[in-house]
Amino acid sequence: MTPLNAFDSLEDAKAYSAPKEILITPDMVIAFLTEHNSVTSLQESTDEKARGFLMAISSGGIEFNLMDSHAVGQKQQAILTYLVSIDAVTQGFADACMSYANQTWQPYADTTEYQFMKAKGTCPVKEVFPSNGWLKIEVTEECEAHAPQIYATIQGVKTRVAGFSTIGLAGPYLARVPSQYGVLEVDDAYGVIQ
Repeated sequence: MTPLNAFDSLEDAKAYSAPKEILITPDMVIAFLTEHNSVTSLQESTDEKARGFLMAISSGGIEFNLMDSHAVGQKQQAILTYLVSIDAVTQGFADACMSYANQTWQPYADTTEYQFMKAKGTCPVKEVFPSNGWLKIEVTEECEAHAPQIYATIQGVKTRVAGFSTIGLAGPYLARVPSQYGVLEVDDAYGVIQ
């Protein structure tokens, strides 16, 4: 999967599709056999590979690997192709199994601008001044819900020392911070923190 920081824009990241390969349970195989009219043909087949496949389904407790990226999955795919060629199962059954095992998803579809900036290392920060172990900020206008982090510079190294729970609506927010720091920085991805 491509890491979030590799994309040029948030829109590119949100549009990205990645493979999502999963194992298939025997129950799912049986459901696909039933849905695609392959139960009887598989049970009545005298072919050795078809009988082996039926035994594997009936033994329970194992999952089938039909994933494109695995050698075992590729071998199982070859068996499915063979079972279709001898009419032990339908092409619809094989296609359903393959589609189920080799899905795609959009891992960054719900990524916020804040998350994207953090991944890219480009999130702006605002200097803030805590009081007695508390930091109060004012969000001047509504923005995407996010949880900005709070940093102190310790021996020349910017270090996270606290964070806000989710903010997004305009208004005041309060976070507990270590009391030994007179100046902190807070993530200000949307330019709305005072």
